[in-house]
Amino acid sequence: MADSETHATDNRVQRILPTIERLHADLASAAWQRIRADLLSRDAADHGYRLLIAGKTNRGTA
Repeated sequence: MADSETHATDNRVQRILPTIERLHADLASAAWQRIRADLLSRDAADHGYRLLIAGKTNRGTA
């Protein structure tokens, strides 16, 4: 990996570390579970994410 790529990766990691640390603290204290109890009681959730795959297909061929 080039120095510029390493630096960019380090910057991205440094930006998300506080969020990860907050999540860790929330999980350790059970705050996450209290705040998001409604999510834990669900069997499923649809967050609108979809996977689209573009490309050639063999549809309609025997």
